[in-house]
Amino acid sequence: MIGPPVSAPGDTPKTAATPALTPREIEMLTMVNKGFTNREIAEIMVLSRYTVECHVRNIYKKLAVRSRTEAVFEARAHGYLP
Repeated sequence: MIGPPVSAPGDTPKTAATPALTPREIEMLTMVNKGFTNREIAEIMVLSRYTVECHVRNIYKKLAVRSRTEAVFEARAHGYLP
């Protein structure tokens, strides 16, 4: 008797789960998208530059990127930015 085909471990389709960004992280990504530096974002949002850098690092981790450009690209791909 022949059963259903068994798929190999590598055959499973990979679905890209949308990372969960906080509203504050989305707000910062919007400013990054507009070209603001971390220092400028800190002044606008009345935060420490170090706080902004921490948020940006968290965004990078969540989006699995290593640059501002990649972060903006991934944010658009996941629907966080227009």
